[in-house]
Amino acid sequence: MDDVKRIVQLNLAELQDSAKKNAFYKGPYTRGKTRQSIAIVQDTDGLGGFVGMGTPYSPYLEVGTRFMSAQPALKPAFMIQKIQFANDLKKLMK
Repeated sequence: MDDVKRIVQLNLAELQDSAKKNAFYKGPYTRGKTRQSIAIVQDTDGLGGFVGMGTPYSPYLEVGTRFMSAQPALKPAFMIQKIQFANDLKKLMK
């Protein structure tokens, strides 16, 4: 189980890094608060967790509104990381 916990922790960290790289908005009010708010919350047993954004306007950036287009950071990172996570677990099972 220690190997599984290590894989979960590693993939959460990689997901956080990818999301932070994606959260790069060039605009008049950019201060990097969204990027700084991307954090990991890991379960106490170490077998799960999530990466999320902590600013109140993050959902609007992620999916957009009728006035602005989406500037997703988490979804593209997640779509890549979930494949890597599955591959890491498959390697462990061999």
